[in-house]
Amino acid sequence: MFGAETTLMNQDLIKKEDRKYLIGKKVLKHTINYLNHLSIYKISYPIIKQLLNEFNENVYMTMLDGNEFIPIYSTYKDTNSGTT
Repeated sequence: MFGAETTLMNQDLIKKEDRKYLIGKKVLKHTINYLNHLSIYKISYPIIKQLLNEFNENVYMTMLDGNEFIPIYSTYKDTNSGTT
């Protein structure tokens, strides 16, 4: 468990104070970003649905945070359609 704890702490996902684990800054940052971008979901959902219906391929919506892509929404093609 020590290795995982160190990794999470090094990535600012958790912090330890007085023998308690607390949410790290990075988790809070991602949560705030997610909440701030909910309107993006409402606007993009019809486009995502159209892409899925038109191409029958998986569709992913992500948000760029520095050099990282943060997944916001995904939808998957119908694998039971019987087409090749």
